[in-house]
Parts: sequence; C-alpha cells; structure tokens
Amino acid sequence: MWERKIQLEKEMQDALDPEIGQTEIVAMRKEIHRMQLRYDQLRKKQEEMIKDMERAIFKRETIQLKYLPKVQKKNAEDRSSQGKLSRQVANLKQTLKHTTDNTMQLDSTMEQRRREIGNISQDITNERDLNEQYRNDLKRSQLELLAKRLEFSNAAFQNVKESALA
Repeated sequence: MWERKIQLEKEMQDALDPEIGQTEIVAMRKEIHRMQLRYDQLRKKQEEMIKDMERAIFKRETIQLKYLPKVQKKNAEDRSSQGKLSRQVANLKQTLKHTTDNTMQLDSTMEQRRREIGNISQDITNERDLNEQYRNDLKRSQLELLAKRLEFSNAAFQNVKESALA
C-alpha cells in the first residue's frame, strides 16, 4: 500500500511540473518581439520615405526657382505674346502633370505603408491576446492541479489516520 502511495505521489509530482507549456510561451514572446521589431523598422522606413519625398519636392522647387529668371528673360525677348503665353501654358501643363504624377505615387506608397503598419499592428494585438489566453489557461490548469493534489494529500492523510486508529 505504501508503494502504491509513493508511486501515486511521483505521478502527481510529474503532473505538477511547471516546465510544461513554457516552451510555447517563450516562443510566443519571441514572435511578439520579432513583430514589434518589424513594426519599428517599417515605421522608420516610412519616416525615411517621407523625408525623401520632402527633399525631392524641395529640390524641384529650388530648380524651378533657379531657372525661372532665365525663362522670364527668354520670354521677355520674345516679341510674340502669343508664343510666350503658349510656352508658359506648356510649361505649366508639364509642371502640373509631373506634380500630379508624383503626388499620386506618393499617396499610393503612403497608403500601402499605412496598410502594412495596420496589418502588423493587428498581428501584434492578436499574438498578445493569444499569449494572454495561454497564460490564463496555464494558471487555471496549475490551480486545478494544485487543488487535486491537495485533495489527494488530504485523502491519503485520512487513510493514514484511519489506519493508525484501526
């Protein structure tokens, strides 16, 4: 009978091992960490792209301002006001087309980056929730196991007590 009780105690100790389930929790934490790092990288890349866009726009404006006096001087030399106006209209149309194209490209790039950031944020939130659920399940399992162990110990104590009295 004592051997049976010793064997049951060993089985109970094995069942209460806190190392069970730890590998999943560690893996989840690593995955969340990797996602957070990727999110930070994407955010930095987005900021860098915005700075590049601002530099490109500033450079374009600088070039336009630099060559504006030459264009005006050339236009002043033109005797035909109709030719001058048509060149100005053509220049303005070209500038408008380039600006519109650049704006559309930048808008689409920014929207794509926002979607990527949103997806990554959602993934991080989902992983965090899943991790929290695993923690709660583990705590609940440990409490249930501890309760069963206490019941088993109490029953074993009662058996020993009854044996001693008999």
